[in-house]
Amino acid sequence: MEDQPLEEAAMGYLKTNFAIDLLALLPFGGVLSELDYRFRTLWLLKVLRLNELYYYTSMRFFTPLINSFIEIR
Repeated sequence: MEDQPLEEAAMGYLKTNFAIDLLALLPFGGVLSELDYRFRTLWLLKVLRLNELYYYTSMRFFTPLINSFIEIR
């Protein structure tokens, strides 16, 4: 895992994945599907992020963080 300042990590996230995460968070599919049933496919935006969400909530992601914290102390 590469060490980088929090500001750089935040700006990198804002420039790459933030817009996709924001779109996935908004309930476009639910609102627009009331207008036309064909808009239900917008719910697929939420599915795009599931794999990444699974990684960030798994122990593969947290174990190195926990170990680095323990080594610092």
